[in-house]
Order: sequence, then C-alpha cells, then structure tokens
Amino acid sequence: MDQGGKPKPDGASVRAASQSVEGAHLVGMIRQDLIAERIVIETHRNMVRYFGDKDPTTRVMLERVLAQQQEHVSQGQARKNARSDDWASEESVIA
Repeated sequence: MDQGGKPKPDGASVRAASQSVEGAHLVGMIRQDLIAERIVIETHRNMVRYFGDKDPTTRVMLERVLAQQQEHVSQGQARKNARSDDWASEESVIA
C-alpha cells in the first residue's frame, strides 16, 4: 500500500478467480469480500466434482477447504445481519 492507503496490486488480481474491487467504504468492501468468497466456493465445488473418485486424497482436502470457506461466509453473513441497522444507514448514505 502507498501512504494514501490504496493497495498496489502485484498482478495477482489479474490471475485471481475473483476480481479485487476497491471499496469506498467498509460496507462495500465486506460485500465484495462475500461475493469473492462465493466465487471461490463455487470454484472449489467444481474441483471436488472434477477429482471425484479419480483422486480421493485431493478431493477430501478440497472438501475440508470448502467447508472452511463456507463457514467463513456464514460468519460474515451473520455479522452483516447482526448489524443490519448499521448496514441500512450506510445504504441510505450511498443512495
């Protein structure tokens, strides 16, 4: 990051399955993070299906990673829902 607090991508965002989008505020950043997590979850689901019985060790590893990612999204959604009043007030500022 430079001193203005804006990240300088190193090219990883170009290769990422999900795009990193700079949020102007915390709500937007969290929303983008949840979207990116869901994209990664779908990618891992596809990988689990691909490996299936061909490579059970890799499939089991990916299933564990997938479970952790799903839990992370659930926690993020719970935090978002718990603070719904704050989110609504942020939305009115944005609109």
